[in-house]
Amino acid sequence: MYRCDNVTQCLKPTKSKITVPTNKSMIAQIQKLLSSLFKKSTTDAALTDKETALIGSTRVQILRYVIDSASLSLDESIVTSLAEYIASDMVVSYIDGLIDLVEVAGAGSLNTEEENRQFQNSLKTVREKMAQRLTKMRINQSHLLELERNLHYLRQQLSSGLSARLMSNYQFGG
Repeated sequence: MYRCDNVTQCLKPTKSKITVPTNKSMIAQIQKLLSSLFKKSTTDAALTDKETALIGSTRVQILRYVIDSASLSLDESIVTSLAEYIASDMVVSYIDGLIDLVEVAGAGSLNTEEENRQFQNSLKTVREKMAQRLTKMRINQSHLLELERNLHYLRQQLSSGLSARLMSNYQFGG
């Protein structure tokens, strides 16, 4: 990781080593939030700001998975198993936003046409590498799609079971 030498200009960043404990990692933090969301969905408790922010910070329909899993009496591990995919999605979105920011900030601000062209080519290379990483992420997405299919199937079973019981309540013997 590079650290700035000066907080205002950062003209001479230096390499430094950083160690993140496993329990402080992004995946662990997301697992903790997903577990809390799952528990709160069964007790109808209010969400914290961090939980609300997590729901809004990813394209994954977290709340849907949490509520469906809880209403079908599934284990919370179903939901917490999504943590790695959600973390990857968030990181990719963040990096993509940073690339956009760099592109806007650097557009036309370099001295020569050649420097601008090299800058654009470098950004193109970064975007291509991000696309390769996204392809790897799509492989992980199969877990998410499988979970969605299973939840859909279980919702159908629950719905048909409830419909049959509801209809039997309307049939009076006599």
